[in-house]
Amino acid sequence: MNCIKYIISFIFLFNPHINVIDVFPDFIAWILLYSAIRKVRHLSIQMENAANSIVKMAWLSFASFICIFLISNIDSTMVLTITFAVNTMRLIWGIPAIRHLFSGLNELAGLYDGHSIYATSDRSNEEGIAKVEKLTYFFFVSHCFLSTLPEFAELSAHSSNIMSEGHRTLLSFKPLFYLVCLIACAIIGIIWLYVIIPFTNKICKEKTFIDNINNSYKEKIIETGKHRALSISNAYFVLSISGLFLVCIVFDGMDIVPRFIMPLFVFLASITLAKSGYISKSLIAFSALSIIASIASYAFRLTFITNYSYDAIIRSFKAYDFFIITLTIIVIEFLLLLITGFMLLKLTYNVVLNEALIESLQINSDKIQEFNNNQIRIYKSRTIVSFILFVPACISKIFTFIYLGHIPQIWMLEFLLCVLWYLYTYSLHSSIRNGIEKKYF
Repeated sequence: MNCIKYIISFIFLFNPHINVIDVFPDFIAWILLYSAIRKVRHLSIQMENAANSIVKMAWLSFASFICIFLISNIDSTMVLTITFAVNTMRLIWGIPAIRHLFSGLNELAGLYDGHSIYATSDRSNEEGIAKVEKLTYFFFVSHCFLSTLPEFAELSAHSSNIMSEGHRTLLSFKPLFYLVCLIACAIIGIIWLYVIIPFTNKICKEKTFIDNINNSYKEKIIETGKHRALSISNAYFVLSISGLFLVCIVFDGMDIVPRFIMPLFVFLASITLAKSGYISKSLIAFSALSIIASIASYAFRLTFITNYSYDAIIRSFKAYDFFIITLTIIVIEFLLLLITGFMLLKLTYNVVLNEALIESLQINSDKIQEFNNNQIRIYKSRTIVSFILFVPACISKIFTFIYLGHIPQIWMLEFLLCVLWYLYTYSLHSSIRNGIEKKYF
């Protein structure tokens, strides 16, 4: 158990929100928390459930983070709607995540002698974990409620026909509501940190408990060869996240989140797959070149948007030349991404053949072979369709840069094509991961 990851994730979760504005993004906290429990998720059913819930929270928090960039361009009532919707979903998914996490700690404590989980001082009872769990629920619910509450002042501005003048002045107190809620949230958060950090630190320092977990992990996962399967599954989890950075919404001609993160994640996943026996030097090389091209593309696009306008292309040779250079780099970037995607398609097919198909146990081998042949055909067709969808998604990115100055709404078509590709590819990668985990676990 990595104590540092736990503590950093708690600090990221602690910071108060103003509607969906989050200084230290929560999705980083959930990713760190998932990384911290990843090792024990296969030693406890409740930890496995907690890991799945935490992944949902990471996606939700990332979507909330994207909304930050849209707030300045939308109506204040829409801000209330988005904030209410996000925090409602946080409660729906977050409360089960907390319940599974603490139930998993209880389960691990019972299996591996984790006495510090139960004791607050010298008493060996359940007061410790019960106190921390209740406080965590209170912190999480109040965090959601207090970040939404000030936005309800907006409703008073839209009810002038039926409300008195006194009610309509609620909107003028909105800054005060923000301040009060931020202070209240900060106080509750500090109390929560004061309790949960020493509790976590005590667990991580209990040598017998940690040694028992490590020995069990070594016996059940590493020595049985399942560690390699986990690495492959984790690589496809990283790949499923990477596609999200191609989907990002365009804001003032630039991606809200730089898309060079996508080839970076693909590079990391290809290194992980190589360590697990699936070596593709061409995939590693082209993903590295894609990172360089994407960074160059981002720098040139940012320079063009900052120093020139689309109207200036007609009037200035300098602007026109810089536009052509930038466009050339973007075309090279997506050519490299398409080649990288094709290399990944070939490697994925090999992974499916060796890792995602069931083996004959007590079932008739002919039926198993027939089932596997059907699975191979399905996976092969799905990987091909994923690549086919990737082509128009990449081309749409190029056309968006060319025509954004003349057709500002063109980013919507690009966004829809990228979302279609991402959802299909995410489903494919999830199927591969499920196949691997069913075969080995």
